[in-house]
Amino acid sequence: MPAFTFHLLFFPLLISSTTTPPPSNNTNFIAVEISALADFRRALHDPLDALSNWDPSVAGAPCTWRGVICSPISPHVTELRLPRLRLAGTISPSLSALSSLPRLSLRSNLLTGTIPSSFSLLTHLRSLFLQRNSLSGPLPTNLSAALQVFSTAGNLLVGPLPASLPPNLQFLDLSSNKFSGPLPFNFTSSAPKLWFLDLSFNHLHGTVPWSLSRLQFLLYLRLDGNFLEGTIPAMLANCSSLLYLSLQGNNIRGILPVGVANIPTLEILSLSDNYLSGAVPFSVFLNSSVVSLPNLRILQLGRNAFSALTPPPKEKSPALLSSSVLQVLDIKENEFLGLFPTWIFNISTLAVLDISGNSFSGILPSEIGRLTAVRELRLGSNSFIGAFPVEIEQCTSIRVLDLEDNRFTGEIPAVIWTLTLSNLSKMQSLSLSRNRLSGKFPEELTELGNLTFLDISGNALTGEIPASIRRLQMFQSLNLSRNSFSGNVPASIGSLANLMALDLSWQKNITGKIPAQLFGLLSLQCISLAGNSFTGSVPEGFSSLSSLEQLILSSNNFNGFIPVTYGYLPFLKILSLSDNNISGEIPAELSNCSYLTTLNLRSNKLSGPIHDDFSKLSSLVELDLGQNALTGEIPQGISQCSSLMILRLDGNRLSGELPSSLSNLSELRVLDLSINKLSGIIPTSLARMPALLHLNLSNNDFQAEIPDAVASRFDDSSVFQCNPDLSGIH
Repeated sequence: MPAFTFHLLFFPLLISSTTTPPPSNNTNFIAVEISALADFRRALHDPLDALSNWDPSVAGAPCTWRGVICSPISPHVTELRLPRLRLAGTISPSLSALSSLPRLSLRSNLLTGTIPSSFSLLTHLRSLFLQRNSLSGPLPTNLSAALQVFSTAGNLLVGPLPASLPPNLQFLDLSSNKFSGPLPFNFTSSAPKLWFLDLSFNHLHGTVPWSLSRLQFLLYLRLDGNFLEGTIPAMLANCSSLLYLSLQGNNIRGILPVGVANIPTLEILSLSDNYLSGAVPFSVFLNSSVVSLPNLRILQLGRNAFSALTPPPKEKSPALLSSSVLQVLDIKENEFLGLFPTWIFNISTLAVLDISGNSFSGILPSEIGRLTAVRELRLGSNSFIGAFPVEIEQCTSIRVLDLEDNRFTGEIPAVIWTLTLSNLSKMQSLSLSRNRLSGKFPEELTELGNLTFLDISGNALTGEIPASIRRLQMFQSLNLSRNSFSGNVPASIGSLANLMALDLSWQKNITGKIPAQLFGLLSLQCISLAGNSFTGSVPEGFSSLSSLEQLILSSNNFNGFIPVTYGYLPFLKILSLSDNNISGEIPAELSNCSYLTTLNLRSNKLSGPIHDDFSKLSSLVELDLGQNALTGEIPQGISQCSSLMILRLDGNRLSGELPSSLSNLSELRVLDLSINKLSGIIPTSLARMPALLHLNLSNNDFQAEIPDAVASRFDDSSVFQCNPDLSGIH
């Protein structure tokens, strides 16, 4: 359990320390409470019949009802607890009649409507849990002054935040709603006891007010996922008890103030996805004080514009970092460059180090071997060169290793196999893609029995893919694309029962037929075999894989027909068979693939008409049937493909007029109908297509004058050239 969660264990103590209301024998009061609860139930839809025992005639009602808790010394309702019951409908204002109620929990249901303003009458209410519903509207302006705990996270609440809060409030969670406007400067001054504040994932804008620094008891502050701008107030350093600070996913600029970085109690600091710049203070790595040891365990600064890591002061040895307890260091996608600072490797507690997406260069320092606890090491997308240091063999805890998009050379580092033979059999993810590695597929890789993800694409590996790859039974994703492998695909890949993604594309020298064993990979969702030299008929066997979402077989030597059974792949999103020798008609059954977003059959020998049934493909984004021998008219049904952005029908034998209904394709950006036999006039409606950027009607038989609106919208003669009977071409 991370250290920061320990403090949440005290939360039940806070919410259970409610005072019991004074005893009462007033039967009229009981009747009022029963009536209020009955009104509440009548406003609900109860699909699970969870409130079936709410019978007013039963002895002891309402205290015997499900979710209703009464005081042990009086019949007053002291708690209404109905979480996770799929209750729908609105919250009845009648609940305000439960005047002695200290705790109300309706969380994790399907409630709609607003939070009743009458809740302000619940003067004893201390805990109110309404999170994870679908409540809407603004917050009530007046909440109970006694309220200590209030959560409405995960609803649809809107409007500005209240100018003031209940004075005794200690826990406030308004996250994942649609609150907008600025954070009021005095928002928290009315609630000085606040120790938990979560306003994340709303639509808040403006700056982070320095007045938050007045919250001397604040332990958790989350403002991430908003539209906040400005800078990080240095005065937040006055929140000297802060354990968790997250401002990620905003538009905050400027520097990371040294004082904030050095809050001695801080365990988690998350500032990713902003526009922070300058140097990262060294103190953040060693946030200790005279009376305390370092506490920071998670530091997330990724996707900013930081450009330097401040080194340790000269009078201090980097060895001081050995007292750091930092476990996660994420500085990915910033503007760091030059040699990677070796003093980072003195933080022996690091379990996750992510420096990917920067411009670090030079040889990777041998000091990396000091990271004996590291489980995830992500160094991708930098400019490291040379061989990988052998000292990595000391990092025996690695589960994820990402070296992609660098300039490492030579064969795949043998040191990885040294790790394998020791304690690295638990490695789960290995990425060496887009380097300059050469040699054959290392047999040692097949010893990584727990490997689920392997990406060695974009290198210069040669030879055959070994049959021993069958040993990697935990594989979920295998990417060997863009190398120089040769020979046949080993049938043993068909024994990888957990495989979900397989990419063997763009090898050129992989030949033969696709082994039938691949058609038994029942978990397979994505397969790409493009850019190889496969032969034979288009394999029908893939149609038996009901989980398949992407089937990419383009740029091979397949022949025969498109299997009709592809139209029965229920989740198919991408089908690409371009650049083959496929003939016959396009199966009308493909219109059954309602999730299809890309259909690319370009550069084949397809003939016959384009079926009007394509109108069913409402999710289709790209349709490319160019460079075939299709005949007939452009079907009106294509105009109903409302998501279409790219339509290429060029290089066919299509005839007839251009349907004016194509102008209904409001998302269309590319329309290429060139090199056909289309005739008639060019519809003026083409000029009214708001997204259209590229139009090509050349090499057809269009007639009459080019409409002025179309000519001015596409002022390029090449768009209309080689239409002999078309006038107005300049």
